[in-house]
Amino acid sequence: MRQTQAKRTIIQFMATYFLFQMFISGPSSYLPLFLQDRGLSDTQIGIVLGVSPFVSMAGQFIWAGVADRVGSVNRIFFQLSVVSLLIVPLHLLFGGFYYMFFILCIFDFFYSALAPLLDSLGIYYAQAQKFNFGNFRLMGSLGFLVAALISGFLADLKIDYIYYFQVAMGVLFLVCIPLLPKVQMPKMKKAVFNPVVLLRKPSALMVLLVVAPIMFGFGYSLSFYPTYLVGQLGAPSSYIGIGNIVSITIEVTFLFFMDKLVDRVPIKLLLAGISFLTIVRWTVYGLSDSILLVLLFFGIQGITSVATYFFASFYFKRIAPPEGKVSTQTLVSIYCYGICRGLGALLGAPLTQLVGGTRNAFLAIAGITLAALVLFMLIPVKFVQQEQADSGVQIGDEGR
Repeated sequence: MRQTQAKRTIIQFMATYFLFQMFISGPSSYLPLFLQDRGLSDTQIGIVLGVSPFVSMAGQFIWAGVADRVGSVNRIFFQLSVVSLLIVPLHLLFGGFYYMFFILCIFDFFYSALAPLLDSLGIYYAQAQKFNFGNFRLMGSLGFLVAALISGFLADLKIDYIYYFQVAMGVLFLVCIPLLPKVQMPKMKKAVFNPVVLLRKPSALMVLLVVAPIMFGFGYSLSFYPTYLVGQLGAPSSYIGIGNIVSITIEVTFLFFMDKLVDRVPIKLLLAGISFLTIVRWTVYGLSDSILLVLLFFGIQGITSVATYFFASFYFKRIAPPEGKVSTQTLVSIYCYGICRGLGALLGAPLTQLVGGTRNAFLAIAGITLAALVLFMLIPVKFVQQEQADSGVQIGDEGR
């Protein structure tokens, strides 16, 4: 009976991860086109997209603290999902810079915490059942791929259709949430746990050191890779889509082995390996004229970004006390996808002008990443290999 319930719950988690990515991923690739259709200039679009990571940082940090204080990740996750879904149709009501700026900031504030909260639920359940958490992420990656393909087709018909699709996927996603097992964490009796105190640990600082240039480069690449590939190398625009398919395929393959790698390989070696791959990628971008070679190394983008975040997230989860694991994981998400990636996008144009072009910028990022890797490997720091006991965390069978 228990095994049957466990299998059913695993399927529910997989469906939730798949539908979650179907819900949030569709419009993201086409947001600049949508904003342009709503009458925003290129400068206004840049302002909106530049502010987004910082609004997301605030939202993630605030809602993770609320989840730690309340003690119920499920309840906060469901409520934020409902609010996010209700905001989606508002994108279509009006146009203009001020309205779109307001709506997108409000949406980012609420929806940005969903991914780390869902990962908190997934990681707890996977570890309790000795299940490979990477399989949950695998379904999320497949959801992202399907959403991108469907949204691209809908955008060609009419750009507004991608939000109709998002609403439909959001409704299905909400249906799945109450079916997930209830994770009851210890409530905070006084002040909310402050994950910043973990920065007193030298190993935590070393992790943040090696992660920073990797995610900075990721943010830069998201903004400048398309123009580099099409404008400078002369590749057709369709190659961008081909590169995304290759990247997702490699990422999905990697997710099958992620949990085993974390359990068997020291975290220092894992992060060093990802850093080395990133250095090679940026160096190829800076030196090679081969479109095929550049596309090949674009394929490891999914591994470098996802693995960097999850290796760092797993390590911080090891050193965090039970009552602060949600806040800690959210801090890692803010640092990786908010601060570092956001700065890579915002500072990309000044960096490109400073060093004399996109290729030189890629080489500069490779050099910075190499310097961080050398420090990471040479500075003697002891890394924690076992996670602190999750005393007080209870996993139920159902409910929110």
